[in-house]
Amino acid sequence: MFKHNLLISFRSFKRFKGTFLINLFGLASGLACTFLIYLWVSDEMNTDKFYENEDRIYQILSNRIDNGQIVTRTSMPGRLSEELMARFPEVEAASMVWTPEIFGTKGYVTLEEEQIRARPQYVNPAYIQVTSLPLVSGNTKTALKNESDVLISESLAIKLYGTTENLIGNTIDWNESRATTGVYMIAGVFKNLPKNSTLQFDLLLNVEVMMKAYKYMENWGNTNPDALVLLKEGASPDDFNKKIEKLIQSKVQKSKTTLFAQKFSERYLNGNYENGEVAGGRIAYVNLFSIVALIILVIACINFMNLSTAKAASRLKEIGVKKAIGAQRRTLIGQYFTESFLLTFLGVVIAFIIVNAILPQFNQATGKSLSVNLSLKELGFIGLIMLITGILAGSYPALYLSRLKTTESLKGKLVKNFSELMVRKGLVVFQFAVSVILIFSVLIISKQVDYIQKKNLGYDRNNVVKFDNTGIDDSAYEGFLASLETISGVISTASTGHDLTGDHGSTRLSWPGQDPDQNFQFINLEMSSGFIETMGIELIQGRTFERNRQNEEGKIIFNETAIKLMGLKDPIGKVIKLWGDEREIIGVVKDFHAESLYETIQPTLIQAYPILNSTIVKIQGGTIANTLGQIEDKFKEFSKGLPFEYKFLDTDYMAMYKSEQRISMLSKFFAAVAIIISCLGLLGLTIFTAERRTKEIGIRKVLGSGNWRIVRLLSMDFTKMVTLSLLIGLPTSYLMAERWLQGFAYGTKLTPMYSIFCGVFILAIAWFTVGFHTLKAARRNPVTTLRSE
Repeated sequence: MFKHNLLISFRSFKRFKGTFLINLFGLASGLACTFLIYLWVSDEMNTDKFYENEDRIYQILSNRIDNGQIVTRTSMPGRLSEELMARFPEVEAASMVWTPEIFGTKGYVTLEEEQIRARPQYVNPAYIQVTSLPLVSGNTKTALKNESDVLISESLAIKLYGTTENLIGNTIDWNESRATTGVYMIAGVFKNLPKNSTLQFDLLLNVEVMMKAYKYMENWGNTNPDALVLLKEGASPDDFNKKIEKLIQSKVQKSKTTLFAQKFSERYLNGNYENGEVAGGRIAYVNLFSIVALIILVIACINFMNLSTAKAASRLKEIGVKKAIGAQRRTLIGQYFTESFLLTFLGVVIAFIIVNAILPQFNQATGKSLSVNLSLKELGFIGLIMLITGILAGSYPALYLSRLKTTESLKGKLVKNFSELMVRKGLVVFQFAVSVILIFSVLIISKQVDYIQKKNLGYDRNNVVKFDNTGIDDSAYEGFLASLETISGVISTASTGHDLTGDHGSTRLSWPGQDPDQNFQFINLEMSSGFIETMGIELIQGRTFERNRQNEEGKIIFNETAIKLMGLKDPIGKVIKLWGDEREIIGVVKDFHAESLYETIQPTLIQAYPILNSTIVKIQGGTIANTLGQIEDKFKEFSKGLPFEYKFLDTDYMAMYKSEQRISMLSKFFAAVAIIISCLGLLGLTIFTAERRTKEIGIRKVLGSGNWRIVRLLSMDFTKMVTLSLLIGLPTSYLMAERWLQGFAYGTKLTPMYSIFCGVFILAIAWFTVGFHTLKAARRNPVTTLRSE
């Protein structure tokens, strides 16, 4: 019987080529989307899950009250790991982790004439134990014990030496900044980090190098690096959290900072916090796209059911003959399920072809490196999807057609059942309601991304280039800036220690007339003279920092919000206290955004330092290519030939919104697929309706109805269904969009135009889908439709 069912299925596919191709394309599209989302979700869920003791590795975080709100941060005092090891017996190992992102810089490894850009990470020797870092060579117990030790990755070893063997004891020149530049001895080689690791680095150095360079980190009131701990087996994280909660308060008087530990592997997906508690994060997108995958698969199965029942009239006699010669219902059910599973199998094959074809573009859109490996896990998922899809897609036609009475089947009559018709219509309403939600979401996300790009930030990020000062001696830096300003295309220059994309310090200070209960946190921007002019920040009162003036390090500039918060009138000339030193206020600038648009503008101070980690250059429009070439020449001259690598600030700014941009691209893709599949579903119902009303159409034509009147008659039901979809989908979309936009302190406004556009777009697509087939049905010769069977 199985062979017979396969033969019948192939004959059915061949006979009804149009229905078969529509079904196959719909299923393949839905399955392809499901597979792509599965690959993405699987990669997201497995990020940072590769550690040997993943369930015992925790990151220490802090909660503190900043300006009336509880703010959760990862930065810790420099000696925290040592204190945790000394005071808490449940800690097996602990390490500070000074990542390259803290200062936004990379460095160069130099070996003879070879110069390779590399990402450093500064850690305690215990980091190897905490993360069970696998070494290709070297001793895990003694590596990094000395401040001059360095561990390098396999890939960096291959680039430098062409091998990973016999490298221990060799030396390399490390050139990152004036703080850490020097000669280091290779103490080992570690295996390349997995792509799903959030910590990515090419070499590991001893954290003491950074602690000596930034001595302020010895103070428990200052923070910068992260802290990881490995808890002993059986240790209770809850008990540990209770013990460490007030550790900072025991070190810093009047501190209200509290500590807590969160499992490190959970932070990637759950990195958002509200009122000091974990409040989701990327997990929301994982859940969202998992639901999208399920919905797309369901609407693809709905199409199969609608198209199968739409073609039922053409196969009724086949069913009647089989029943007349003794075929049982289970035999017919088996036949239709065979057809369903065969179509699903073909859909899976085509889906894989589609996935492999578009995976490079999908990776580019998501920033991933996904691949189809067909592991046991993936094969199991594919098998499960085939089973679910085959049952979902084949259940309704199998159960519906197999129960038709023999006499009705032989007459070629479908049972007129109101509830069944409403089920089919309800499924189409569901499909289009989903499409409405996806289209509305695409509109809002795209509009918000556009708003982000065009928002007036209070500074001009256009044509501003930024690069590290690596390799330039402090004594030569002022000469370097002066030489840059001799280039005709250079408008202005400055040195920066922070940026305006969330990379900044924060601090507290005291001012004249301060209420003892006021304890505000200020954003701390460390810049050189020329920064305000280069960034186009508007000066409201006083003056900016000047390069030729003496003692500019003793001056300070605030933004409007800071001055209002401190309640200072006529602030110019007043003196505040910062880190125990007096600073004179010399200027007030208009508010500008130093963080993402998720955050409101915070009180901000700007300090002047002559030399910092990076340089920014404002370039005259229309001269960028030529000017960058001249800047590169100057950089190589002063850095002794180091490669020149730069980035534009507008690129840096948009990098803060990578998730939003990727979600926008993915939403567009999945919305397009959902619309196509929904239209196929509507086409299926159109075919079904036309089949049922063939004789009615013939009678109406004989009585004088024109083609367009019949088209309008047939389209009316579909218009009602799509309208109902809009009534369901638009309010739901509005509520979802409103909730998403609430996450931004500054965002686009929801207007009725979005709903109007979405409604017109959906109706136009529906009418276009229905119009062709209804016109075809209306133009059929009534003699053909009314003839006796």
